[in-house]
Amino acid sequence: MSKNQSWMARLLVISLLAGAIPAAAQAQTEQGISLSLNGGPVRFSVEPQLVNSTLMVPLRDVSTTLGVTVEWEQAAKTATAVKGERSIQLTVGSTTAYRGDTAVTLAEAPVTVQDKLLVPLRFFSESFDFNVYWDGANRAVSIVDADKSLPTVGSVARLQELLKESGFGTDSGSGFAATGAVAEKAMS
Repeated sequence: MSKNQSWMARLLVISLLAGAIPAAAQAQTEQGISLSLNGGPVRFSVEPQLVNSTLMVPLRDVSTTLGVTVEWEQAAKTATAVKGERSIQLTVGSTTAYRGDTAVTLAEAPVTVQDKLLVPLRFFSESFDFNVYWDGANRAVSIVDADKSLPTVGSVARLQELLKESGFGTDSGSGFAATGAVAEKAMS
């Protein structure tokens, strides 16, 4: 192979590799976001959209999934969602929402896409006592009923409080006194 042919072959390989990199990057950005509720998969009629750092989902779909009743006021373009004693109010294009009578500022305003109202998932879910966990590496969101979530411990004092609440007091002879000492040493 001549020097020119060798050089052309290398250039061709580099061109092919360079052309493949944007395609792989594009496939990753177009990858959908998977959602689950209490461990089971959730499907929405419109693909959830990540706007800045806010995941927007179709209101009707998320409300049905979480057992929330929604009423729509067309003139004001306002949705009111209610479950038990809890309620929220969202307006298209407004970053001011209401949780009960308390005004809350949203990072992103609700928007209409394909005739569907998209709302911030975290605000909506947490308003009705669901926890939302984002796994950025896998582009996955887990929505978990707060009653089924594990509590956040954060400190030895909180761990001891949770153990006492659960009936496993540190002085009950159940071995948790040693666990508290070990946890305290590990956290320091």
